[in-house]
Amino acid sequence: MLKMVDGTGIIGVDMICPLGGAVSPPQPPNYDNIEMEGVGSLMLPNSLKAPLERLELIGNSVQGENPAPDNPQEIKSAGRKSKNLFNKNAVKQGYEFGSMVTDTETVKQGWFVSDFMPVKATTYQISGKKTGNGCKLYSKDKVFVKNIQAPFGGIKFDDGIAYFRINGEIKDLDKIQVEEGTVATDYEPYGYLLDVKVTEKNLLDMADIQNENGKIDSDFSKTKSIKPFKVIKDRKYLLISKGAMIVDVRYSSIYFGEDDLAYEQDSSRKLTTGVGYSCFIGTETRKILVAKETCTITKTMMHGTRTEKDAYEVEELGLFEIINDNPNIDYQPYTEQSIQIALDEPLRGIGEYKDVLTKDGVVRKIKRIVLDGSEDEKWELSREHENHINFALAIKGAITVNTGIRTMMDKFKYFGAIWNSDILGQDMFGATLRINMPKTLATDLQTFKTWLSQNPLTVDYVLAEPATEPLPESVQQQLQALHSENGTTHVFVDSGEVPCGIKLTYRKEK
Repeated sequence: MLKMVDGTGIIGVDMICPLGGAVSPPQPPNYDNIEMEGVGSLMLPNSLKAPLERLELIGNSVQGENPAPDNPQEIKSAGRKSKNLFNKNAVKQGYEFGSMVTDTETVKQGWFVSDFMPVKATTYQISGKKTGNGCKLYSKDKVFVKNIQAPFGGIKFDDGIAYFRINGEIKDLDKIQVEEGTVATDYEPYGYLLDVKVTEKNLLDMADIQNENGKIDSDFSKTKSIKPFKVIKDRKYLLISKGAMIVDVRYSSIYFGEDDLAYEQDSSRKLTTGVGYSCFIGTETRKILVAKETCTITKTMMHGTRTEKDAYEVEELGLFEIINDNPNIDYQPYTEQSIQIALDEPLRGIGEYKDVLTKDGVVRKIKRIVLDGSEDEKWELSREHENHINFALAIKGAITVNTGIRTMMDKFKYFGAIWNSDILGQDMFGATLRINMPKTLATDLQTFKTWLSQNPLTVDYVLAEPATEPLPESVQQQLQALHSENGTTHVFVDSGEVPCGIKLTYRKEK
């Protein structure tokens, strides 16, 4: 009997001795460990049903073109920002705006505050478990604004920033949600979300479009939208139905999202934005070839002709990726493994340096700071050019190598050796951050600090020593339970606007 650890090798062998005393040699496994790497999604061919030996989610950061003091560009990273503004992990019972409450009666009442949540002049919903008598709102200068009684409801802000303070016990914080809008929606955890999904070869979840009988209606008026999902450029897909096949003329229309463009492989007719293309189901099944980097399928429907006598219901429908140009694919029911991971910060990446999430925790290689010219920032005037002044700041804990990009800023674009050039930009030399500032905005060190106080600078930089954040045990267990399937396995990671990398090892039959 071979005993394996993570499929990487034999750590122990139970030796079986037949009559005569001969020892049976260990037998090699009947599979190979295959490493795969990609962005956003992976297709694992010829996979075996077995745990994913290794799974890593790799950070990534992007921003708009030409960031400048008068054209700041947000640095976006992998991780969908939760709609929930309430961080239950940041509450402090017995505290009042950061100071310990000493009044015995106030502490007894069970008041606690979260880290302050700045809000805009709009409407917010507070929903969740009833907690004490509700919550209090304070303005940005910590002046009491109003009480909100439980059960929670909507609050409209006309101006400024407010902060929430909620009355109750710590155990009552679960499922509390503060969100923008006029309707309270389903709860999701605070933070930056990564949704991991593993399916077999069928990509279409019928549950989204089934009627009360578990089938797809033929009636145009009853067409339902599916959960949007992405299909990948230059990959071919096949739509297959299973079940009632009464006549040959059966149609399935696939609707692509706005700004997506795809076309049916056997036709020169192009799809226009948001329009579906009819693919025959029955005597002939058509292939869809994706023409853009990614397309989002938002809706599909089945129907016969528009006459009642041709109406029918389809029991099952599937979307399959064509592998090696072989369209001979048998129908297979949809299966899914899915988990949601909530992080306090997104997974960032600068050049070759990336935050990495593994089954054990998050290895942070990138750190974010906001610089505002305060006294603890030891800025120096480094060098003066004709049109720009170079200002420098030593960053404790920053990496000291001098190759490649190691910083991103919302108001300055990276240029190597910026201190030696009379152009707008930023870079890092050793552990020293350097910024070329136009003389029209800052003429000396003091005016530069004043400008920073009015225009705080967001900076992401590479750490010399990565920091590791453990994942909750429940999330570790869910990641450990993810497994490939027999035949073909698809792995998807929804990380919001910025796709994250995926690196994994799976078992493939020899």
